[in-house]
Amino acid sequence: MGYSHYWYRRRTIASSRYQAIVEDLSRLLPELKRQDVPLAGAFGTGRPRIDRQEIVFNGRTRCRHPQSVAPSAFSRMMALASLLSMPESEREAATRAMWEEEHARRRCPGTCAYETFWFPRTASDVMADDAGRYWDRTKTALRPYDIAVTASLIIARRHLGDDIRIASDGGQAQWFDARLLCQSVLGYGLTLPLGLHDE
Repeated sequence: MGYSHYWYRRRTIASSRYQAIVEDLSRLLPELKRQDVPLAGAFGTGRPRIDRQEIVFNGRTRCRHPQSVAPSAFSRMMALASLLSMPESEREAATRAMWEEEHARRRCPGTCAYETFWFPRTASDVMADDAGRYWDRTKTALRPYDIAVTASLIIARRHLGDDIRIASDGGQAQWFDARLLCQSVLGYGLTLPLGLHDE
């Protein structure tokens, strides 16, 4: 699965603003643990790093979740054949509905780890685009730690405002539980504008 989140930001985040992001994310950790979202270090083992210089985490490689079943290759092929047989005028809506059904919930295929979420206070020069913006992305494959990634980006948006721009393969439905988590623990999130494609 290629499900990812993307962000564009300034190279260096002011120390006080970054500390506010770290503090809010730290307040979420007990609730993530209670919801059985195990976070680990960059490679799926050890402890996440959440401090004054960087936020680095991944899902846990040995998470002990029961393996969830993704749609089979055959069922995906049949869905694709069905899409191709539709009139072109109906195809876009049906494609979106199929995508939303596949990405309706987070799944653990036996390991919660996928790609590292890395959000440093000072971005690497490698992350600069031609316009001088600093960007990054994390592909979560919609595994359980995805809620921690989306919640982290909601927190960053709250404290950085227009100094960060967020994009995502998901929409309101996929971000709702992270918004609700932030709202219930931090007091914001449900109405914070993020700029998602269906907002």
